[in-house]
Parts: sequence; C-alpha cells; structure tokens
Amino acid sequence: MKRKDDLDKTIRIPYSEPKKERKASREAERAMQLAKDSGHDHLFRFWKELGDDERAELVRDVESIDFGLLGKLADKSSEDAGERKFGAIDAVPLPRSQEETLRHDEIERLGSGIISKGLACAFLVAGGQGSRLGFEGPKGCFPLGPKTGMTLYEIFAIKLDGLCNSLGVSVPWYILTSVHTHDETVNCFVDNDFFGFPRSDVWFFPQDEIPAIDATAIDGGRRHPGKAFLQTRSRVFKNPNGHGGSLLALSKSGALADMKKRGIEEIFYFQVDNPLVRMCDPYLLGLHCIEGSEMSNKAVMKTDPNERVGILGLINNEPGVIEYSELSDEQNNRRDPNGDLVFRAGNAAIHYINRDFVERITSGGLSLPYHRARKSCPSVDDSGSPVTVTATKFEMFVFDALKLARRTLTHEISRELEFAPVKNSEGADSPETSSAAMRHLAKERLLPDKLIAEFL
Repeated sequence: MKRKDDLDKTIRIPYSEPKKERKASREAERAMQLAKDSGHDHLFRFWKELGDDERAELVRDVESIDFGLLGKLADKSSEDAGERKFGAIDAVPLPRSQEETLRHDEIERLGSGIISKGLACAFLVAGGQGSRLGFEGPKGCFPLGPKTGMTLYEIFAIKLDGLCNSLGVSVPWYILTSVHTHDETVNCFVDNDFFGFPRSDVWFFPQDEIPAIDATAIDGGRRHPGKAFLQTRSRVFKNPNGHGGSLLALSKSGALADMKKRGIEEIFYFQVDNPLVRMCDPYLLGLHCIEGSEMSNKAVMKTDPNERVGILGLINNEPGVIEYSELSDEQNNRRDPNGDLVFRAGNAAIHYINRDFVERITSGGLSLPYHRARKSCPSVDDSGSPVTVTATKFEMFVFDALKLARRTLTHEISRELEFAPVKNSEGADSPETSSAAMRHLAKERLLPDKLIAEFL
C-alpha cells in the first residue's frame, strides 16, 4: 500500500501530454484547412516525414500568412498600369552666403531646442544582413573601424551619445530588426552593455515577413504558379516586407504607443548602411517643424547622370521617389539653365517623420503599395533536396508614404559630409570608400573623439 506522501506526489504530477497533442492536432488541422482553401496544399507535402518540432514550425509559418493579401498580390491585373509622369522638385539648398549661413544656424538652434525638450527620437532600420559584404550576420555588426573593428552599431551609438551629451537629454533609440537578425542584434547590444545607453531607452522589434510566389526552377519549370513555396521541408520561404514595413512595425510593436507616452513628436529615420549620417540632424528637424512637414527628406545631388540612385521628385504630381531605371536617357541628362541636372535629388534614405502622421497612416493597416521583383531564392525539390529557384518577392518602400503626407520637404546635403553607404563588398559604396569618407571627417575633426581615434 502506498504511503500518503507517495500518493500526494503521484496526484501532483501533471499529465498534460494528451491535451498538448490534441491542441497541436487542432492547430495542424486549422493550418491545413487554411492552406487548402487558398490552394496551398503543397506546403504540407512532406508532412508525414516531419518530426514534431518541424510540424510545429510549419504550422506556425502557415498560420502567419495573410493568404488574402497574397492572392491580391498574385493577381497582376490589380496593379496600377497607368502612365507615370515625372517632375523635378526644388530642394532646400545648402547655405551659400553669409546670410544663408546665419539663417541655417538659427534653424539648427531651433531643432536642437526641440531635441533637448525630449520631443524627438532615433529610429534605425537595421533588418539587413551583411551577405553582400561577404559578412555573416546583421549588417549593423559589420566591423568598419580600421583599428578595433568598430561596428556600424557602435558608430551610431557614439554619434547618438555625443548628441545626447551636447544637448543634455536622453534620446530614445528604436531599432528595427528582421526575423533573421533580431537575436544577434540584441546580443550585440547586450554584450556591449548597450553601448552605455539605458536599456529602457533602446527598443528592438522585428518587421513582418511576406512569402514570395511564382517559383521557377533552374530548368524553367514553374512550381505552383501564383502560390507561396517551401524553403525547407518545414518552412515557407518569406522575405522581410521592405523598409516601408518599418512604419507598420512601429505601430504593431507598440513603439508608437511608447513614443506617445514619452511625449515624442518627431521620428528621425535612418538606415543601417550609412555611417556618415548626422544623427537626429537638428537643422533638418528645425526645417521640418517650421514648414509643418509630416515627412521630410535628405537628398544628395547627382552630378553624373548615370549614377544608379532613386530620385526624389514628383510622380503624377505627387511626391515620391523615381527609380533611376524609370527615367529616359533624355530625362537623365536634362539640365537646367545653371547646367545642373534637373532630376538630381538623390534619395539618401534619411527622414524626419511626424509621429501623428505615422499613427494616421497605420491605423487599420498600412496602405503602401507592394513592389515586386524577381530574385533567386532557396527552396526544395520534390524529394526535399535544396535547390535555387527564381521567384517574385514583394516589398513596401518607406518613400511611398510621401504622397500620403499633407506636406513634405527635401533638404540638400553634402555627400562628402553625410553620405557614404556600405552596400557592396568592393568598388563604389563599399567598406573601403565608406571608411575613407569617415577618415576625411576625422581629419577635419567633424566626428566625436572616439571615432576620430578609430579612423585616423
């Protein structure tokens, strides 16, 4: 006969495996039905061969897909095929006279005052990986510094810290990651004690992903036209939904609500590949607020008509970015009476965005268009072996929000002082050219002391 204490131990042992199995079974049935109803039965073709963890991964993947949206994107007839007419815009120029310099300094003081009151924050879009640089890991972890291997994240942190110290304020820092870079990015900050920032002032959140469709095998055979496809036997291929998705991520993550709670009114948006960025630029902020702009831009002026950069301009009389490939040879080479290119305002991907504006355009979702591109993607063949396919990816672009703003402005910046992105492993826009630009700023004593010591 069992003793009472043994009986108590027996009674207290939870036995929930059948419940877990029933729950997993119900979730699997629901996911399979979702896939079947949308014509995606093929996503479960390896189901019988998968282990429990793999099955759970596939179920989560399928349940996260908005099949209604995917169906609309697959329907090319829903795309706007209308004519696109392009126009140039006038950017606020760099100061070229003593009077203009005095006015510039006045506007900068206004912007500095706004930051010092705690009304602005930094928003870093850092979901990209360093694969194009031959680097495994988040691009923000790329070691650009020539002496200690200082990463892009540390460079931005030093710049933001310098701003905070000069204005006597703590500027919150929001960092957009991706599913693939989130953990490594967080770990980088944890390992470096958040680069001296209070942990409560640094937010990390990943952006959404969206499946690609229309996979075409190397042999030319199309697989499941208009449908999503598997990357592995248990995972659907997805890609981040583009830097335009960063605005939706601000809303869904609770970051916008946190900004509102802190009293933040203006968001300084910048991307991870440009170490020359002038952090939370007070002058742009001053202009932005004086003009009542909801979304303001920085532009580098093109001098070479063949430079492959998007152009800030007008599309059917609405502000936006014109892809360089959309302009005709005549438009690319057209010059004004001063001899400058007419379409010259190159998009630097640096913005001030009003928080209320982001709240307005993301309430109930985000209505930015998806852009499509055919890209090589990893997949599996009918036996489950890895293959490479060509498929259609979808992305939203943040500059498409410009046409939703009630007022916008564009400010000309110096390429030498503010723009040297790290995009390619060699040649133009490479670590070599970006590091050289940082070294030039260090020689001119235009960087914080820590960066001068790193790049000189």
